[in-house]
Amino acid sequence: MMKDTETNMLREARAVLMQESAALAKLSEELPADFTRLCSRILNCNGRVILAGVGKSGHIARKISATLASTGTPSYYIHPTEASHGDMGVIVEGDICILISNSGETAELHDIIAYARRFAIPIAAISSRPESTLMQAAEFSLLLPDVPEACAIGMAPTTSTTMTLALGDALAVALMRQRNFKAEHFKVFHPGGKLGAQMTKVGDIMHNMQRFPAVAPDALMQDALLEMTSKGFGIAVVVDNDTVTGVITDGDLRRHMDHLLEKTAGEIASSDPITVKKDTFAADALRCAAVLDWELSTPGHPYADLGAVLMQWSMPPGTEGRGLAGVDRHAQGLMSDDEFVDAYCQRRGLAGIDRLGFYLAFNFFRMGAIIQGVLKRALDGNASNPERAMMLGEFVPRFAQAGLDAAKTV
Repeated sequence: MMKDTETNMLREARAVLMQESAALAKLSEELPADFTRLCSRILNCNGRVILAGVGKSGHIARKISATLASTGTPSYYIHPTEASHGDMGVIVEGDICILISNSGETAELHDIIAYARRFAIPIAAISSRPESTLMQAAEFSLLLPDVPEACAIGMAPTTSTTMTLALGDALAVALMRQRNFKAEHFKVFHPGGKLGAQMTKVGDIMHNMQRFPAVAPDALMQDALLEMTSKGFGIAVVVDNDTVTGVITDGDLRRHMDHLLEKTAGEIASSDPITVKKDTFAADALRCAAVLDWELSTPGHPYADLGAVLMQWSMPPGTEGRGLAGVDRHAQGLMSDDEFVDAYCQRRGLAGIDRLGFYLAFNFFRMGAIIQGVLKRALDGNASNPERAMMLGEFVPRFAQAGLDAAKTV
């Protein structure tokens, strides 16, 4: 019985969608003759487009008005009853009224019709009855095709409201095209929400050079690393005479492990980085870059990867550190650090690893910097998990001291 009920519901849903889809196709084929005249009149209008309707038509009118207003055509919705009780003054010379009534005989619209005709304010009507009072009073007649409603009793506004809404969208988009309405105009009317974020430009969100880690090409890498760490972005930009000539990322550091501190920023940096202008949309800028979460990636250099494993093992066990500190490894059948390194070297045919302490120190300092950044986000109030971020922040001194201890063995 339940399955039969579900089948019937799906059948009814599809039937409604097919019927309304067919009505829209018919509307497209029989677009009202006054459509282009109305578009031209609105484009030359010095005032606003006033929408009005009652009941379901009122809801549709409000939506059409909102769409027009957000796409470059000044518009306002007025409720007919409120208009009859003092709000009629909203409609002024220079405006155009679009009145919606499927029957064309909605009594509440009569006062607006009389007011508009008295003050020579143009009226456009959307209705399915060509001989109705509303259509006869209108200068612009937007006649809907005579098709049945999709509801089970053929009376509830369904197909008619769908056609009216679609006609309103068609009007708004046609006007957008004629106004050459662009994405940057759209952002002005949509400063908030996801739409606003999509229209944000790089210049709106970029950091200034005082906050950004910038170094000269001849800067020593030890100074470049301090700049990267102090600013907390994980990268440094090489700037020569106010021109970006390169960028130093975590990957660049990994590729130049050997004698890193003896080199300059210009020698380490990747040259000719991809750049965008300040007036580029942020969404477009993201498409220009391959984004890698460097905080979650392994260092990449074979010895640095080995150091990353040893560093992680030095952390406390459990969810706090996910490490092996204090664990009796032999009792658990696990290797010690020295045994693990020996096994690694044997597998790779190495006699040993020169300056292993350097790679350990690199990983401790790297992870400490990452966690310091996580802590800073918590303090700034934009961490995804503030409680865990604060807890992890307590490990920063431990990583820093471990890095110093490892560096002393080099």
